Amino acid sequence: MRTIKLYTTHDDYHDLSEESQSGKGKKVTIKKKQLSNLVMDHSRLIAILSSFGVVIENGSPDDDDD
Repeated sequence: MRTIKLYTTHDDYHDLSEESQSGKGKKVTIKKKQLSNLVMDHSRLIAILSSFGVVIENGSPDDDDD
């Protein structure tokens, strides 16, 4: 089994997810380190998935409704 180390903790991810859903406007304020961790995790997950032959396509949240 392969281990993937992520920078974003489960609690941080949950808190950021709630924050992104709760705002009334388009702006959300998060710590720079939290954003940096999410970006690094995203990059790492794409690299790992690609190494398994998974094709990554651009999508949008609306695509999940199908």
